[in-house]
Amino acid sequence: SLSTYWIALGVIGYFYSLEQKNVAYQSGIAFIIGLCVGLAFSFRFQAGLFGVSFALLYVLEGRWKAFLFFVGGSLICLGLYGLYDVSMGRPFLGSALGYFEFNIMQSGASQWGVQPWHRYITSLNRFFTLPLALWILIGALLSLHPAIFSKSKKLWLIILPFWLVHNLIGHKEDRFIFPVLPWIVVLAVYGWSYWIRNRKLKTKVMLSAAYFLVMTVSVIYGYAHSSWKHHGFFTTEMAKLSKKKQLESLAVFGTLHSGSYFYLHQNIPLFHFSDLNHAKKERFKEKVGREFKSVIALNHSGKIPESLLPENIQCVLDAKMKRLYHCELSK
Repeated sequence: SLSTYWIALGVIGYFYSLEQKNVAYQSGIAFIIGLCVGLAFSFRFQAGLFGVSFALLYVLEGRWKAFLFFVGGSLICLGLYGLYDVSMGRPFLGSALGYFEFNIMQSGASQWGVQPWHRYITSLNRFFTLPLALWILIGALLSLHPAIFSKSKKLWLIILPFWLVHNLIGHKEDRFIFPVLPWIVVLAVYGWSYWIRNRKLKTKVMLSAAYFLVMTVSVIYGYAHSSWKHHGFFTTEMAKLSKKKQLESLAVFGTLHSGSYFYLHQNIPLFHFSDLNHAKKERFKEKVGREFKSVIALNHSGKIPESLLPENIQCVLDAKMKRLYHCELSK
């Protein structure tokens, strides 16, 4: 998401402003940071949590002029986004308020699944591979050492509201936490740099060798994992089917590996049924029979019962059993 880049500019700008003595210059940078947060919010509403972090930092530092300029920059972007909502026939900031009401107040996001509290900690493994993830996590924890926490605490304060709020929400996806990943790496570098600073040469050599080993294992691990072709059958068949010009729609039964949907050749309608209750089945049959000539039904949980299939479904891709059923398009 582009919000990650705007937040990165904001974080860099904030730490750059700490080195400036001129109050007016600091305030100008704070205004730009406010614009960055506002733009990030426009691309992904959760990015507004970084605004809370920056505002809290300015207040704790007593930089009230910079705080006001930061708020001003943020409000300009929010105002423009609100006017965009109005131009699209929605209430002022209606899309953001609706998003919050549905996903948070009504727990609407939970319909896509609820994950355990540690999902975002284990996501480091999926982003970096397990050996490197452990190295990064240990380094980030080292940055909490009292001797250097006075310097690292500001970066911790920037990322913690975003991280903690996402952990409190039941529905979790790895991509949601992406904006904080670069700064966890920075904290890890800071922590390891402190730890090794006053060590003996032998210890530094051993640590460097250990880091080289971790990187080597991570590269091998990453290569091996990609060679396993996770969801490989599913993705390969989707690539084949994407070349069939007569394909008009896609019906998904069960869980879909979203990356595979990317292989379809057009922006075709997507029907998603995570549970096959009677009402959804009938609604699906009615819509298919009325609007579409050909449909592909995909399934990750076993063969779809024959009684469930409308007559004009031409293909069932069963990823679990790695078989194709009723498939004319794949020939």
